[in-house]
Amino acid sequence: MAERTEGPKRLWELLSGWQRDQVEAAAKAEVTRLAGMLEQSEAAPRLLADRLEKPAARHWSTARTHG
Repeated sequence: MAERTEGPKRLWELLSGWQRDQVEAAAKAEVTRLAGMLEQSEAAPRLLADRLEKPAARHWSTARTHG
């Protein structure tokens, strides 16, 4: 298990205090946003699709550029 956390732990150690504060604030905002989604269960399929489309689109555009 130590191997799986080594990368993120090392990255966290490299961040400045300001960067850590930004990551923490973003994580808290995301948790709050996701908690609000739980109350909108009828919208869950669309919300999930939206979250998956953006990274997939970035991946495919990068793959086309580099491959």
